[in-house]
Amino acid sequence: MLDAREWRYKFIELVEGVFREIQFDPPALPQTIDEPVELALDRDGVDFAVIHRVDHAHAPERIKIECQFGLIPEDDAIAVLTHLMETNLTRVREYEPVFSVDAERNCVIYSFSFPFEELDAATLLEMLDNVADQAHVWRQQLSGSSENDLKDPGDNMTYSGDHREQFLALVDDMCSRLGYPSPDDDPDVEKHGIDQLSMSMEVNDIDFLVTHVNSNNAEKIMVECRFSQLPQKGGQAALTRLLELNGNAGDGGEQAYAIDAETGEVIYTRVKNIADESGLTLLSTMAVMAQYAEEWKETYYLDDADSVVHVEPPPFMGFARA
Repeated sequence: MLDAREWRYKFIELVEGVFREIQFDPPALPQTIDEPVELALDRDGVDFAVIHRVDHAHAPERIKIECQFGLIPEDDAIAVLTHLMETNLTRVREYEPVFSVDAERNCVIYSFSFPFEELDAATLLEMLDNVADQAHVWRQQLSGSSENDLKDPGDNMTYSGDHREQFLALVDDMCSRLGYPSPDDDPDVEKHGIDQLSMSMEVNDIDFLVTHVNSNNAEKIMVECRFSQLPQKGGQAALTRLLELNGNAGDGGEQAYAIDAETGEVIYTRVKNIADESGLTLLSTMAVMAQYAEEWKETYYLDDADSVVHVEPPPFMGFARA
């Protein structure tokens, strides 16, 4: 396994290959791993940043790519930001990258991360060109891309029946800890022959949905926590704050904010690997998410916004049963 410094060398090699492809001299990049390295690229008038970071929150074997999708129109900002958040819910349920904003530049950002082992210079440039095409569509429409416009640049995982069995065991463990009857006790619930299986529940009076989809990234599960609707006053500021948080969520796309278009509720999502979870650890994560939901209802993340930091959940302390 490569160490962080060797991954930095691979990033430099990738950058040099990109500049050979576009027939420009490569920039001099620092080889130290103390600071993140960011490469600015323009593809057909669309600005990109290709970033490599080495710290506890970023995997050194991956790079992060950020695209400045376009400016937020001042005369229709709430409608545009709301559409982005609604689009995010569709995208996150398909384990695809989501949209965020850079409030200082008043710009919509589309970002995703990718492992070095699946990249070469030509593949990276092709990926950037595809995203640039979609950025031009967004700028023309000024309403955001639909869920069918912009596809995840990564390949989806294939389904394995073992993952559904692992999910059912995880659900059974959670139900046991909360005093719920086991879903295996209900013969009317089809658990194996369907693509998507979800469990709804409450943790500390907050509604959750835990979902496993067996035809797409089957090794993962989606945890959705329902907050509340946007505030009647300050809705644009709250939308902007949530989309900023999407941009600060790290490289892996493991958490995101979105909006349910049918109810108008803000949804906070976390993606988890089934193999890494037990009923105890997942309920602990959900307890922390419930704390975020309570904070949202009180402040909409606007009071001392910089203090809203997402951390890994503390040890399990107990839950209120639904």
